[in-house]
Amino acid sequence: MKPSGHTGAGGVIHDYRGVWQIRYSANLGICSVTYAELWGLFHGLSIAWLYGFRRVIVEVDSKCILQLVSNSSPTINEHLSLIHAIQELIRCDWLIQMNHIYREANIAADFLATYSLS
Repeated sequence: MKPSGHTGAGGVIHDYRGVWQIRYSANLGICSVTYAELWGLFHGLSIAWLYGFRRVIVEVDSKCILQLVSNSSPTINEHLSLIHAIQELIRCDWLIQMNHIYREANIAADFLATYSLS
């Protein structure tokens, strides 16, 4: 996939009451949207693991990303090493539930991704 322009990744980690605990964003430069979405997921999982969250519900607004990381043997593509890194995190000793949500429900993460570009 060709780079699609300047991209960012962002996300929010909140507790079971919905109170924000951590927010993150990263300016990823010029890359594909798929790459940015994968990095956003990787960053979020890494941060959750490092901060000791062990029961996690991940909400992603890209069905493509969920399919890529859920596939036990993803097809070879340019993002394979990042997909494998995410899968390694998912296999750590914690409970993770991965859910697809609509983009409209992911406003905070999209804002943080856009904010990273400024």
